[in-house]
Amino acid sequence: GVDVLILSGLLDPITPTPWAHLAAAGLDGAVVVESATWSHVPSLADQCAADLVARFFSGYRPKPGFNPC
Repeated sequence: GVDVLILSGLLDPITPTPWAHLAAAGLDGAVVVESATWSHVPSLADQCAADLVARFFSGYRPKPGFNPC
């Protein structure tokens, strides 16, 4: 399988966090990272989320339940 990083903001009014978990359940190697301070598209709006994506592309794999910031 391919590793998949799914970022979910608890403040996201468009794609709720439960949807992120549903998507992850159907993908081998998926991990959901959620934050109470993120909204929609956190990797574009939050530096911590952007750094996490960059680290993921460099080989870092967060464990489920990881607290990003």
